[in-house]
Amino acid sequence: MLLLAGQAVRSFEASAQALVLNLVGVRADALGQAVIFPLQGRWVGVAFSLGCSVAPLTALFLAGSAAAAWMRPLSYRSVLIGVGALALVFMVANQLRIATIVAMMRTMGFERGYEVSHIFLGSAISTIGFVAAVVLFVRLVLREPTVRTPGAL
Repeated sequence: MLLLAGQAVRSFEASAQALVLNLVGVRADALGQAVIFPLQGRWVGVAFSLGCSVAPLTALFLAGSAAAAWMRPLSYRSVLIGVGALALVFMVANQLRIATIVAMMRTMGFERGYEVSHIFLGSAISTIGFVAAVVLFVRLVLREPTVRTPGAL
């Protein structure tokens, strides 16, 4: 479903990024699946392509979680919480990655800023976000259910 709704997810990500940029003082607008902002007297943008979106990774983990929950006794609640947390961490990391690309473009110019930030910094942020999301996901999905005793707070 996330892959089928990929265009809507990417448009949401672009809108979220425009909001983030505006909150930190960078004038930005979402235009479909891209966020645009002024740079050196002209409007430029960064597009959320399929490879730059959280949808494919989230869909992959959602499918894997469904298969795991079907094959072994996992709490559906834990799986849903795990996937939700995973998607949230993916989204935050991706928003940070795009904000870093925009900041570097504004600091170093369009070509050099994009080149440095997209390849080096963007990959580092994505990797750290991915690892953090997976660790959190596994911990949430595989944790032991808490048993409440009557009268305990």
